[in-house]
Amino acid sequence: MATLTDSSDYPAKMEISSVSLIDRSLHLPLYVQIKRELLRRIANTARDGQGRRFHSDEELCIEFNVSRMTVRQAIKELVDEGYLTRARGLGTFLTAQKVSEHPLRLTSDRATFGAQPFDLSIRRFETVPCPLEVGAQLGIAPETPVCFALRVRSAGGVKVSIDHRWLPLDVAEGLTAELMSQQTLVQFVGQRYALEKADMQFEGGLASPGDATLLGILPGDAVLTRLLVYSTSDGRAVMAGRSTHRSDLSRYAISLPIGRASEVEPTSP
Repeated sequence: MATLTDSSDYPAKMEISSVSLIDRSLHLPLYVQIKRELLRRIANTARDGQGRRFHSDEELCIEFNVSRMTVRQAIKELVDEGYLTRARGLGTFLTAQKVSEHPLRLTSDRATFGAQPFDLSIRRFETVPCPLEVGAQLGIAPETPVCFALRVRSAGGVKVSIDHRWLPLDVAEGLTAELMSQQTLVQFVGQRYALEKADMQFEGGLASPGDATLLGILPGDAVLTRLLVYSTSDGRAVMAGRSTHRSDLSRYAISLPIGRASEVEPTSP
């Protein structure tokens, strides 16, 4: 359980701002604008802020120049979604941590959200014609039937990421929705093929309307996209995918071996 601390423990990044951060001319409810700003602050302190006292309702009313009801609606949603916790007579406290994943550990267990394991919701699991760009990644002709899975990952009721995965039909043979709820796709494929390499690209971007709906955020909110292709020791690409993460709740940890100076290839200045 998080330790309750004195209000003097406020992180520097959570100090009250004297500048209004809401725009009353927007066709966006004030409580939604306040919630988005508070989510930004929570994200800035997610690494080491767990258990710290959050702004009081009164402070937020003064800062944003809104009613207590408006503030309470924003705070209630953040509590319901697992970012904050209320303690009667004590105040509001941070609970959220960022997701930390290690994408190069091919046989690792599922990542967690703080101390909470992920829940997987399988939204689609079917055979589809292979998209053009995915066909290029898998080395197969466009429109070739492939196995497609769309999953939403969440923890503590908070939606964290969307996973799109494509596998050749022979690679996906025997795969079921039940299996996907018990192990990662990397583990499933790795039990049948000698995986040797994972090519990944990370891109920042803005949430599309469809992704925003699945993640429970607003279109145009910041997201982190991970593009991936897993290959076997004989060079065959056996899975391609795209994961879209809430950027305020995600980080990636990658450990890369570095050889002796004489073994490191020179780089351009």
